Amino acid sequence: MKTLLVCYNLKMHDDYAVFYETLESYDHCWAMDQHCLIKTNNRAETVRNRLIPCIGRNDSVMICCFNTDWSGIDYEAETWLRSTNITKKI
Repeated sequence: MKTLLVCYNLKMHDDYAVFYETLESYDHCWAMDQHCLIKTNNRAETVRNRLIPCIGRNDSVMICCFNTDWSGIDYEAETWLRSTNITKKI
C-alpha cells in the first residue's frame, strides 16, 4: 500500500458529505485543514476520479504520493504516518 496526500479547495458552500465519506472510506488521517493522508493500493488518478463527482466545478483536488521525506506535520498525523511505516528520513 502507498500513502497519498489529498489536498482540496472547496469554494462553494455545497453539501460535501459524499466527498468526506469517500475520503473517510480509506484508512486516513486529517493532516491539516483541507489535507488528508490516505492508505490505498489505488493510483492517485483513481482516487481523484472517485472524488471529482463529489465536488463542484469551482472546487479543486490534488493528489500526490507521500514518501519518507517529510517534515512539519502535527502530532496526530505524525503518529498515524509512523503506524503505517512512513517514517522520516534522518
